[in-house]
Amino acid sequence: MKPRAPTAFYGDELWAITSYFNPASYRRRLANFKTFRQHLPIPLVAVELAYDADFELQEADAEILIQLRGGALLWQKERLLNVALQALPAACRKVAWLDCDVVFGKPGWCEAASSLLDSVPIIQLFREAHYPPPHWTPDTAQSVAPELMHPSAAYSLARGTPPATTRSNAVSRVSISRARPYNFSGISSRS
Repeated sequence: MKPRAPTAFYGDELWAITSYFNPASYRRRLANFKTFRQHLPIPLVAVELAYDADFELQEADAEILIQLRGGALLWQKERLLNVALQALPAACRKVAWLDCDVVFGKPGWCEAASSLLDSVPIIQLFREAHYPPPHWTPDTAQSVAPELMHPSAAYSLARGTPPATTRSNAVSRVSISRARPYNFSGISSRS
């Protein structure tokens, strides 16, 4: 799979960063990364950490791919994201810090994020997180209900609800097609 080329709208201004490590060698982890990358329309810096002889990501999986070996299991995500930040090109002015198993359901999220980042220094990219069942694919997103749905931590805090309370009480069978665009403190995603 070859990643999509960045569109002229984003240029080199908006990039995504992610970390990838799979110490237990789960097949689904790599499949989730491939789905994430296939649906990510902006350039990506990915930092992979391998614990054995083989790396799982290939050169075509990111515009910038950094592959490292070894280390403890704790705090690797944060360490790898710091490496990714250092590898961003000089022309990059905006960063989307993403987990490598996220697929955004709203087309145009990149444009909305880029526009918001012109006026505020940091934004939350989603209002609700949907955890789909194992058989889910982006093609079945409209017909398969998530196993779990909960508001984002930033959205919960903005509403005055502690995120831990919100997450534990938010189990729902809400359809992915009803996910609402994120709105934080009066800043709209202009949906």
